[in-house]
Amino acid sequence: MDQIILWLNSRILNVSQTTQNVTKEEPLVARLKARMQEMKEKEVNYVGNGDANSHVCKVCFESSTAAMLLPCRHFSLCKSCSIACSECPICRTKITDRVFAFTS
Repeated sequence: MDQIILWLNSRILNVSQTTQNVTKEEPLVARLKARMQEMKEKEVNYVGNGDANSHVCKVCFESSTAAMLLPCRHFSLCKSCSIACSECPICRTKITDRVFAFTS
């Protein structure tokens, strides 16, 4: 009988520790899910209007496009994202150079 009680106590302890670990992760998971939803909403706002040629960065969805990527010539990134990326997000071609455009 004592062994059963000890076994049950150990199982209860394991369950409570697992519950505590899940509780610690929940805020992180919730924040990540909220951020992903926010990014999806931004994408829908910019892409959902049917304008495939919208001049909004395809990485951050915040800044205007300002860089033509070479050699593929896609005009799809803002200046800071174009510097941070090593591949074109559209065709995955390795970026060898960038041409920065100034729009009026």
